[in-house]
Amino acid sequence: YFLKDYVLQFTPRTQIRVVKNGINLPLNFSKLNTGTPNLIMISNHHQYKGFDKLIEIIPHIKYECNLTIYGSGPKFNYHKELFDNLHGLVEVRLVPNMEISNALFRSFHFGIHPSLTEGSSNAILEELVNGLPVVAFNTGGNSELITDNVNGFLIEIFNILHFAEKINLLITDVDLRDQLSKNARQVIKDHCWDKISEEYLDIYRVL
Repeated sequence: YFLKDYVLQFTPRTQIRVVKNGINLPLNFSKLNTGTPNLIMISNHHQYKGFDKLIEIIPHIKYECNLTIYGSGPKFNYHKELFDNLHGLVEVRLVPNMEISNALFRSFHFGIHPSLTEGSSNAILEELVNGLPVVAFNTGGNSELITDNVNGFLIEIFNILHFAEKINLLITDVDLRDQLSKNARQVIKDHCWDKISEEYLDIYRVL
């Protein structure tokens, strides 16, 4: 709906029907790791993905955790060097691919997305469906997937301290994290392929 509203600014008479992204339902939600919190970020290495903001956020994380960033892009080596030179409680690992299995998702506890602009993020959708609460800036279509304090947290854009505060909260409050995890899975109701395929068929029927 964010993209629909954007297009209508330029062509207000255009008839647009929104069909959401479809996704498969994971077969297993059980966690494989209950130790040090594991955070995941799925992102290509481009300027608008907010890596500079992440560099500012990390020093404000007060507890030990692991952050794995999946993705490639033109700034991969530059970002790797920046993270290698960071010192603190966050162990950052960069993986230059975005192929993540259901079993791998189960090893993480929540996702973060400091991106400064988004459409409808498949990465956030994948994380939610796999039961991972998500902390993200309130930009683009993020609010169509994340409901603040229900299945994650939406942060005012550029508010570094608030972003770090919510990461610290999810690291320490296991009960809250578990509740948000259960809520996160409910996003599948609007994105399962049975529903999405039927919406496409409805469009074809009237053509």
